[in-house]
Amino acid sequence: PAPGTAAGPGGLGRTPAAPAAPGSTATFTDDPALGELDWAARIDTATPEKAGFVTRPLSRDLRIAGSSRVTVTAVPTTATAHLSAVLVDLGPDTIRDYGAAGEGISTRTDRTCWGASTPGDSACYLETEARTTDVRHTVVSRGWADLGTWADPGRERPLTPGRAYTMTLDLAATDHVVPAGHRLALIVAGTDKDLLDPPSTTPTLTLDLARTSARLPLVGGAGAFALAASGPHPAPPSTTTPSRRDAAPPAAVTGPRLPGTGAAR
Repeated sequence: PAPGTAAGPGGLGRTPAAPAAPGSTATFTDDPALGELDWAARIDTATPEKAGFVTRPLSRDLRIAGSSRVTVTAVPTTATAHLSAVLVDLGPDTIRDYGAAGEGISTRTDRTCWGASTPGDSACYLETEARTTDVRHTVVSRGWADLGTWADPGRERPLTPGRAYTMTLDLAATDHVVPAGHRLALIVAGTDKDLLDPPSTTPTLTLDLARTSARLPLVGGAGAFALAASGPHPAPPSTTTPSRRDAAPPAAVTGPRLPGTGAAR
């Protein structure tokens, strides 16, 4: 992630080709009333509850297959803080309406049978169909962490306000193609409404962008990202601003990944 030039999202590019300058920061305040869909809907607007970073419109399809990792270095203002990291496909699409009853799967009345039934096992089953909905953005993957577990995922410790902490979040595995013309976004925020319990305080967190990064399992590797994100586009606005070079962020303490090595949420 890197800061942009105006009020809106920062940039999301390949490192080391587009690293954030030392001292660049982004700040957000936990708002338990909002969640990932709210953040995604406001990605191009500066809002206080999230830090957003986007690619330029892709010139070709980009496939994410596997579990992403987001490493965050953050300075909290309170003794407790939670983190969310979300990948979002920004662009119109028609998808299964997983927010509806049955997660968008409807059971029909017609049946299909294969083979012969037995007294304890019917060879027939009811057919199903997907209910679809038109969207402007799609959440691709997500992960959460309690920053207080930076040193030990099994034990929460009080945070020291003003101290920098580093931890890596494992995002849920996915297999998703971001189509050409869409943008890919990384959102870092606090409590994800309905998916994460809020901390006991209301922290403001400052991200050290030079020490915050995402590793995505892209088909074709870094070269595929470079090709897909290389097309020209108007510079997006940014919520982030470089801090003064004479006010470097504090040295970070580094903890393990959550939820743990090889795990995904």
